[in-house]
Amino acid sequence: MGELFGAGPELPYARRTIRLARHGIAVWDVLKCCERPGSLDTDIRTASEVPNDIPGLLVRQPQIQAVFLNGSKAADAFRRHVQTRVYSVQPDLVIVRLPSTSPANARCSRVQKLRAWSRLLDTVRRSDK
Repeated sequence: MGELFGAGPELPYARRTIRLARHGIAVWDVLKCCERPGSLDTDIRTASEVPNDIPGLLVRQPQIQAVFLNGSKAADAFRRHVQTRVYSVQPDLVIVRLPSTSPANARCSRVQKLRAWSRLLDTVRRSDK
């Protein structure tokens, strides 16, 4: 988000969210809460997962056109807990799994991650038209 929209960690959190909102972007976790004894997403206990009300968000914010998921763990949780309900609320919603931005994701270089996440720019530009 820093490189794409100038909303990097050098800014206070409130300024980052304002900057992203100006581009039509909101950031929200798939999971409202879960048990995770370690610091890695792979440590999340699946049975403890409680999803955020993403379908409710889409009802309240029908202008949302796409959901971008940060890594496979977020995509798996989204598919398990909300995908069916999301499509019943907004059947044309675009859902895109992107590589995790976590430093623990060593399979992708920073350049590869940035290239993949640049899809957000394309989506923002299309919605501005």
